[in-house]
Amino acid sequence: MRNFCVVFCVTILSVWTAQAVEVEGVAHLAGGYNPRGIWVIFTEASPSAQTDTAITDAHGIFDLYLQAGWYRVTYHRPG
Repeated sequence: MRNFCVVFCVTILSVWTAQAVEVEGVAHLAGGYNPRGIWVIFTEASPSAQTDTAITDAHGIFDLYLQAGWYRVTYHRPG
């Protein structure tokens, strides 16, 4: 398994619709490796939140809608 470091940046937009918020972000791998396929996991940390996962594209970009609430954010790259 190759070691990697993720530089993680999330921008939470103020787009509130029916108690949901759009979350967009970019993940970069140290060493210039292709950031495709990084799992960004949002785990519920409040009663109103719902756990969900986004997977980055070839540019490291992800986008998803989450229920309003508190989340723990972790990341994982299979392989």
